[in-house]
Amino acid sequence: MKVLSIDVGTYSIKAQKVSIEKKRVRIISSDEINIAQVRQQLSPNLSDDEVVIIILEDLFEQKDNFDKIISQIPSQYVVTRFLNIPVKSKKKAQQILPFQLEDGLFSDLQNTHYITKLLPYKNHINAHAFIARTDLFSTFFQKRKNLSILPHLLISEQTLIQDYVENEKIGQNFAIVDLGHTTTKAYIVNNNEVVSNHLIYFGGQRLTTLIAETYQISGEEAEIYKKENAFFLTDNQYKEVDEDQKEFALFMKRAFQEFIKNFQIWDLGYQSITGKQLNKIYLTGGTSKIKNVTNFLSQVLNIKCEYLPPCKFLSSPNSLHEKEDAQLQNVTMMSSLLLKKQTPLNFLNGNFAGNSDAQLPLFTVGFIGSRVLYISLIVLSALLVDHFVTKHNISKEIKIATKKLQAPALELKRTERQLLVRKPERLLRILKKKEKQIQKIHDLIYSQTQTDLFFPLKNISNIIKDSGEFVITKFSSKDNHYTMTLAQHTGGNLKDLQKILKAKLGTNATVKLLKKTLTISK
Repeated sequence: MKVLSIDVGTYSIKAQKVSIEKKRVRIISSDEINIAQVRQQLSPNLSDDEVVIIILEDLFEQKDNFDKIISQIPSQYVVTRFLNIPVKSKKKAQQILPFQLEDGLFSDLQNTHYITKLLPYKNHINAHAFIARTDLFSTFFQKRKNLSILPHLLISEQTLIQDYVENEKIGQNFAIVDLGHTTTKAYIVNNNEVVSNHLIYFGGQRLTTLIAETYQISGEEAEIYKKENAFFLTDNQYKEVDEDQKEFALFMKRAFQEFIKNFQIWDLGYQSITGKQLNKIYLTGGTSKIKNVTNFLSQVLNIKCEYLPPCKFLSSPNSLHEKEDAQLQNVTMMSSLLLKKQTPLNFLNGNFAGNSDAQLPLFTVGFIGSRVLYISLIVLSALLVDHFVTKHNISKEIKIATKKLQAPALELKRTERQLLVRKPERLLRILKKKEKQIQKIHDLIYSQTQTDLFFPLKNISNIIKDSGEFVITKFSSKDNHYTMTLAQHTGGNLKDLQKILKAKLGTNATVKLLKKTLTISK
């Protein structure tokens, strides 16, 4: 199976082509498309969304080469709710879930589109609900549907992280931090379950702006410097560098204070609820590629920090450099969804079903199947009643039609009238033939009443009224054709009149000047 995974970010769009063979994933190619660079090639006036759509259209031109296309819904469209439902049955949990979701929701539940992941425990079920406002999601969905750029699976990053955690089992109490371009997202994990997620608007773009303002350079220069030369230092490393390097490292430390303070609050909240401490932080995202960031964060947060490990299902995970994999980790994770027995959570369902052909989980099939059976019985009963009512109505209508067919004006023979029940289609052809004959007679009579034999006289009179006085010496009209002869009387010129008539009557009419007369025929 060939799969195309697409991660739409605010800085770039990452696309990865993979082949799934024997429960392993082989990466064919990975590509990162810079949104700003594409805008410069097209038009600087295009918005980010317009550029994204153009890039997606280009990627989807290859859709026939792939069995599946997976993409993420932007984080700004989705909010997450973590719920504890005190029942053991998934069926009961599904019934209780809407009532628990309604409390504290940003709008009425009917105005939301959501998907849920149920995680069963011994005496309860934890539910992860991923919720989007219907009006915003509908606009997002319809735009992509109209342009034929809907994937087979549309997922949220939160579900992707949860699936990764379940598959990889990389620890018990840890956080996954995605250092992106405009935002930083943190997912805190306890016992292979994401128990909270957080987002702040801090990322690589803010660093670029701070570097440009502090060192009085352009944004483009600051971006290049950040990618190629930016770094962090631990406390022990300050004495090993010169003053300029020390000053820049202190600047980077100050720039990261917003993230550090927020993470400390998230960590404190996790400890207060669970009584446990985080053992590790795993980094991913483009901004995590800054030199020495893992050592720096390990020191300031007092939690061991390293890059998020490559997915175990990769055919050759060791071939990927850890920093490169950190940047492309999300698109790599997407492919793992298709290795699971359970159907991945998909936002393209219900009223927003796109070109998804994913299977339904077994418990959902049983739930729907029982209700389909009840509805089928109701529909069957209704059809039987309708059958007898319809049969009675048909008999009644046949009697009425039989009387109408006996009308003398139709001139139908008895054998023709008997065709109503046995071969109604033959009777219909006979009636249509008679209808055509009547219509021809009607059209002939109507055309005769609509013909105006004197229209040419009125038309010519209007044309020549300001050109002098002329005498009509001859006029004949037949079958919409006419011939007229004019002679000069006073104050007019036949040559000038000939030019005027040719211009007014066009090429359909013939205007000939013969000595002292002008002949018009059409």
